[in-house]
Amino acid sequence: MNLPPKRELPDDVRERMRAAVRHGMANEPRHHGRTMLGAAAVVIALAVGGVFVAQHARRDQTPAAPAGFQLDVGTANAQLDRCWATLEASDATSDYPDRASWRPVFQKASDPGSEDSDYGVRVVAARAGNDVFFCETTSTTATVSPPRSLDMPVGTGFFPASVTFFSSNGTVAGVTDADTSALLVTGVDSDGHSFGADVSVGDRMFVVLTPARPINTDLFVEGPAGSVLPGQDRMTTGGRQARYKVPKPRGAIGRVDRPALPPPDRSSPAGRFFGRCLENSSPLFDAASYAPAARLVGDDLGVALGQVRGRVVACAVRPSSDPALPDYRLTVLPHLPGPSRIQVQELTGIALNRAGGTTSVLVGEVPVRAGSVVVDFGGGKAETGTIVDGTVVVVKPAGLPDGVPLTCSVVVSDAQGRLLASGLDVPVSR
Repeated sequence: MNLPPKRELPDDVRERMRAAVRHGMANEPRHHGRTMLGAAAVVIALAVGGVFVAQHARRDQTPAAPAGFQLDVGTANAQLDRCWATLEASDATSDYPDRASWRPVFQKASDPGSEDSDYGVRVVAARAGNDVFFCETTSTTATVSPPRSLDMPVGTGFFPASVTFFSSNGTVAGVTDADTSALLVTGVDSDGHSFGADVSVGDRMFVVLTPARPINTDLFVEGPAGSVLPGQDRMTTGGRQARYKVPKPRGAIGRVDRPALPPPDRSSPAGRFFGRCLENSSPLFDAASYAPAARLVGDDLGVALGQVRGRVVACAVRPSSDPALPDYRLTVLPHLPGPSRIQVQELTGIALNRAGGTTSVLVGEVPVRAGSVVVDFGGGKAETGTIVDGTVVVVKPAGLPDGVPLTCSVVVSDAQGRLLASGLDVPVSR
């Protein structure tokens, strides 16, 4: 038996330990003396092997995130509480470890610098003993992945990674073997749009926020450039290993736990168009909370804006090769805080009717008090916009080239015709 070399304890440490043992023995009832003596003997025996600091684990002890990852224990536990409540509401707690054993490991946020702490997607990678799972929250929803034991085999094929969570918000998360510290996650949807992200692994878990939807996206994982799997002595073309198509995970449990009030309209023609457009475009966080706003819609074609808490999106239809399958495209406008924000953005190739032609439109934000917006493009070309709740959409006049930077002069008036802003030169972004 090879014991570690004896190391002398500092005198002050040795004396504190002896005093603690003497105090405990003096204050314990006599019939507990043997148990206390045994415990003291263990403490002293351990101390002989080397210098150490002993303390009981405390429930409020702050865990540290893996290197390179972020963790705010307070907000992480608040998220985990929402996910546990979702399991309770679904009568699914028996399929998961008890909430008291859940431990947040790290967090991932879509917009970590946002002043709106509820905006976007926030994910907690968590453990309960040897089980791992992921808790995704938005301002209105909470979703939790199935628990996955780290004792189970990880991955098949070319790369030791398993995707265990793929949410409707585009969150992709999973587990790896103990030797993997990074991987590449890629995806291709049914329209040929693709994405790719190099992802770090923390405590055998990974999370990546993607623009993909599970319903029409194939996922792949592979090793980072320059890596070699055990048993391999060469790389494939491009310096990466052959990629591995991962099965789509199932079994996540979610609900709308903080519904938007009042519920946004999805029954009027504008609401139905906006809802259908959101369902078929790229993921939008908290899509169900966006209320339809300004629009130009005809025959189920066109463009509609939506907003929630000062955030504006535009969902538009572009022609596709199959008229029965329109090409829905989502544009998220930059978030501009403050009540007097004015911005416009050009969307090209928008189908407003079934005659086959397309046009360009300008979408944007104006002060909520605005009742009229006139956009002057110069050269005698001006258009009046359609306004709803501080959002505006304007058809770009014919004869102006697409894809060319331009600046518009915007005149904004309130509902009584009083001037709110005039002569503003607003650059049109794309």
